[in-house]
Amino acid sequence: MKYYSYIDEFSLNIEELISLSPYKLKEIIDKLSKQDKKYKKVIINGLEDDTLRSYHVTVEKNPWLKHMLFEKFDKLELSQIELNIEYLNYLGGFKFFIEPYLRPILPNLINQLIEKNELKLLLYILNQTDIFSSNCEKDVISILKRKVNNAINYLDQNSLNNLDENIKYIKNYRFYETLNLYEPHLKVELIKLYDNIIAIVTQFDVDADDPIFRFVSQAQVAFQKSQIDDVATKLFIDNNAENAKDYAYKNSSIKEKKSNKPIYQQYGIYLVLGITTVIVLLFAITFKRGQSYQEEQNTSQTELNSKKKKRTTYDNRIRFYYSLKRITKKGRSNNISVGATEIQPFSNPFPKTFKPMTNDTMASENINVQIANGTGFDLIVFKMIEGQDESIYIPKDKTRFIALNPLDSLLFYSGSNFVSSKFSNFTQNMVISDIYKVGKIESAPISTINITAIDSINKFKRRLISRKNIEATENITLNKLSIDNLYRAYYNKYVN
Repeated sequence: MKYYSYIDEFSLNIEELISLSPYKLKEIIDKLSKQDKKYKKVIINGLEDDTLRSYHVTVEKNPWLKHMLFEKFDKLELSQIELNIEYLNYLGGFKFFIEPYLRPILPNLINQLIEKNELKLLLYILNQTDIFSSNCEKDVISILKRKVNNAINYLDQNSLNNLDENIKYIKNYRFYETLNLYEPHLKVELIKLYDNIIAIVTQFDVDADDPIFRFVSQAQVAFQKSQIDDVATKLFIDNNAENAKDYAYKNSSIKEKKSNKPIYQQYGIYLVLGITTVIVLLFAITFKRGQSYQEEQNTSQTELNSKKKKRTTYDNRIRFYYSLKRITKKGRSNNISVGATEIQPFSNPFPKTFKPMTNDTMASENINVQIANGTGFDLIVFKMIEGQDESIYIPKDKTRFIALNPLDSLLFYSGSNFVSSKFSNFTQNMVISDIYKVGKIESAPISTINITAIDSINKFKRRLISRKNIEATENITLNKLSIDNLYRAYYNKYVN
């Protein structure tokens, strides 16, 4: 279904479309009576209905979106990819309005941008979640899954010629950042792809001068950007990527070796060996982690005497935040209890492990930053400062002033039906942010950090409060610290 542009068809300007006069509407109807009898009613409804007309105005106000709908992909510019919703009153309706125009062009859009290595542009477009209905999201996932499977099948071949021509996208880290948007739906395929990459890597010496080895080594490095939701697997991937960096980008003028005999005649055997190696290593890492945990329980006194094994308050907090994130990403609670625990507004929801956060209804000299809960659900704010950690519960649609200083760190956790137990947590609608360290707080009439409502992908799939949902006034700088990265550092410290 092709998009119908009123501005193009009737030579209107944007102001005429925004404030359509009865005279201009009559003029268009007269033209339609002569030209477009079949679509006359639909077109007139689109002009007369204020909501429908606002959708058309929004398309015209976003040239990049209009270029997409007309499949003018060569005119897409990275700097323009941000949805202007100035004239939209109903965002959800807009998704359904453009769905019949957007779905048919998605395969061409995604495939063309991947083939042209315009993966940063593709990532920016797919991050505009307000234009994608659930059906569009399903189509995007299906298309990306086919690209991953195509790479898997290509690497399965005994002759690996023209890798750069056929699957060059797997050595571009932007490809994995794009897949991260839909990681829960692509996890199985991603692991298979990585197994195949490793299977080829293991056939070479680390100093091999071979273009195929360089290609898969670069793919290893790029794969580090993938967000695999398994600690042992991710540690294995990251470790391999760090090692591969030493030889993935060596300058070389190597020529392809000429041979009538395929290089990978024995590839099937090596693939089995490669995958077996990966499984054994992952098992060893996981087993070692479990063994270390058991030893910690049985020999806690011994560990206290070891400088390396002595956990600090900071280490315990990282474990806590990572566990909270894991429970949140599962989309369900580990608690057997189903009854919600009543929390007093602006109190400390974790009194056994955190200190209460100083707060007030008004700003003062020390209580200087307003936290606004616009998530649509309850909000818990964790503040990490040197020597102590604090937490506060802010009910839905409420605000509160807290004390905040440079070098403090914040984590936001939202949801409903809070259950107090051995590991207290929300059991419904839960989402969590990464940690954000305060870089600066400059003087201003008012300083605010507003946590906004979460879009559908982040809420129901990634369970993430992303950076765009944390709106800080210009005088506040927030720097992201990945919980996963912090936990990996903790993991290496105590398990390795």
